[in-house]
Amino acid sequence: MRNITPHSAFRIRWTLSTPFDTFATMGGQEREEKLAAGGILIRLNDDDSKSVLLVHRPRYLDWSFPKGGVKSGETVEEAAIREVEEETGLRCLILGKLQIARYHYRTAKGNLRPKAVHYFLMESISNCITTDGVEVDDARWFDAGEAEAKLSYEADRLVLRRAVGETDG
Repeated sequence: MRNITPHSAFRIRWTLSTPFDTFATMGGQEREEKLAAGGILIRLNDDDSKSVLLVHRPRYLDWSFPKGGVKSGETVEEAAIREVEEETGLRCLILGKLQIARYHYRTAKGNLRPKAVHYFLMESISNCITTDGVEVDDARWFDAGEAEAKLSYEADRLVLRRAVGETDG
């Protein structure tokens, strides 16, 4: 297996650099936007097919990409690298910026809150996948088609399609 190499198509401007930004809601009120970051790891197999790393979160009973909140004083790039390592045990390098996924999530109190997840295309520089068994109880490679079917959210499937498209060619 071999890793994806940087691709010249990454041309996204990143403007959010703090854990929260403001987000205008439908009612015109401004809410704090939770800032998160994560990694999309894609590797090329010997037969030129692609595999994608997904994580299973038992709290939500879902399959997604490794991601999490940006800590105070941390850049989105640092957060993405840290979150991937915390959730999968893999040390990674960022190959390029992929996109910002914006959506609303439900808080523990049941309120909707805006969130922006900065996704980066990454390559693993280590091979041993480990999870803490609590936040993430499974992390594994799926072929790209199977990963798309396994992902729990349409927003994640859109991110995956973009990532796979960025690595073509």
